[in-house]
Amino acid sequence: MAALQKAIAENFLVALKEQGDLETAKIEKIMNVLENGKRSKADDFVAIFKAPDGEEVE
Repeated sequence: MAALQKAIAENFLVALKEQGDLETAKIEKIMNVLENGKRSKADDFVAIFKAPDGEEVE
């Protein structure tokens, strides 16, 4: 990940943690997607945020 992209991702993840609205496990999954060295895909994020079967997203 380029230096600028890495800095933006780090600031984004810090803001998510400070806000406290998102589960730590999801933040860690986001971090893994951003740091895996590959281009992130929308499907990666959909898998993190999708509701479990039978539940609705609020």
